[in-house]
Amino acid sequence: MKILYIMVLLIFMLYAQELVSDSNETTTIFSVLEENNNSLNFCLAVENKDSKYCSKIQNKDEKSACFGILKRNSGYCNMVVDEDLKNSCLSIALSDIDYCKKIIDNKKQNSCMEFYRKNDLDEVETCEE
Repeated sequence: MKILYIMVLLIFMLYAQELVSDSNETTTIFSVLEENNNSLNFCLAVENKDSKYCSKIQNKDEKSACFGILKRNSGYCNMVVDEDLKNSCLSIALSDIDYCKKIIDNKKQNSCMEFYRKNDLDEVETCEE
């Protein structure tokens, strides 16, 4: 049975290399899986208040933001290159919703404000694997 699983995995890896997005940019299946894994680990870190999940995040900005939010340490947030993510992180680390207002993307700004309002890291929704 193990051999069957390994064969299926190998076939999947060989034939499912790339997906084409609407903007004609190529996204690999593995980057999609990594992105989902990063999101899950971020969620689990906040839900469980456990930085071991932050360590598992591959994206440097998301990893720094995770540590910044969890440890409430703006030093981690300041390492984030993406300005919207940095401001989101700073809003939690410094307990200052004004950083949410600096976020350019409206959807991310609303998400930041909602996360900030309901979050002293006690009311986080359950993560779905």
